[in-house]
Amino acid sequence: MPVEVPFLADSEIEAAAKRLLTDYAHAKAPVGEPPVPIERILGFLGLRQEMHDLYSLLNIERDHDSELLGAICFNSKRVLVHEAIDPEKRSWLEGRYNFTLAHEVGHWVLHRRFFPDNSEQLSFLDNAVKPAIVCRKREDKQPIEIQANKFAACLLMPAALLAKAWKCRVGHGGNLAPALRDEAIKATAKQFQCSLEATRYRLAALDLFGAGKSRDLAI
Repeated sequence: MPVEVPFLADSEIEAAAKRLLTDYAHAKAPVGEPPVPIERILGFLGLRQEMHDLYSLLNIERDHDSELLGAICFNSKRVLVHEAIDPEKRSWLEGRYNFTLAHEVGHWVLHRRFFPDNSEQLSFLDNAVKPAIVCRKREDKQPIEIQANKFAACLLMPAALLAKAWKCRVGHGGNLAPALRDEAIKATAKQFQCSLEATRYRLAALDLFGAGKSRDLAI
């Protein structure tokens, strides 16, 4: 059952991601160009990233609908990523991997205060890890997941950095032919090491296409 979280305006989520990048810049180094070093940001927060077969680790039955992506254990500061999106084995999924890490960071920044201290434990019956939040593709329309997705997009594609990169690529005219725009989106996604879908939605959310805001972002 998803945890109920308070409404957050997009501007609040954007501000939270910006604060994290500012804190990282003060402690480590400014992020002056893409890609945003999401693995280093995890380390900066004291989080430990682990790659697992999450179905086995979490004792969840495999099915075509669940599509496990990641999970977070707040108490032990573990970010668990499903091995199927390991970019070392599947380089074409690097964007999905980075977005999943940033999504879990979003849960850490935005949501950990809503979980009790005992929200993570080992089950004595099946010895499966019980994370505070398990992220499945089918649940990406839940408010808690939408907020983490929006945070991830803001973190990996900071507004000023993305706007600068996009304008350098396409100029100030937003009226590109569809084929040229698609090529520009692909190149920008590669530059920021994000998924094509996330990049497209973030560009639309910032109105860089000149056509209004996007719908809710999904992983």
